[in-house]
Amino acid sequence: MEWVLGHLRRLGRHGLPLAHARQLYLWMYAVVDVLPPALQATPPTRDELTSVFTTLAREGVIASGDFADQSAGGTDAGEWNNLVRSFLLKKVDLDRGFFQRAKEYMEHAANE
Repeated sequence: MEWVLGHLRRLGRHGLPLAHARQLYLWMYAVVDVLPPALQATPPTRDELTSVFTTLAREGVIASGDFADQSAGGTDAGEWNNLVRSFLLKKVDLDRGFFQRAKEYMEHAANE
């Protein structure tokens, strides 16, 4: 997951919008088709994804904005875990329009 972290750091040098980060996290968690082939056989765990996205938020790569509880803008692992919990309880949906964008984020990562 280090290369994914490094890649997203570069993509977000001007600020990865929080809404994109949330959707990318959910797509990477739920749908292996958005992942590069190298990751599809062993997709990242929830803990790995949470670590990556928490790190990005703490580094300021993820642009602050409204997170579900507006507490820390994604800097707390509990916020990402709550996002997954809400997804599993069908309180939050995958944005179907974001599928191609998620694939593009990951294809760029695989090609670097």
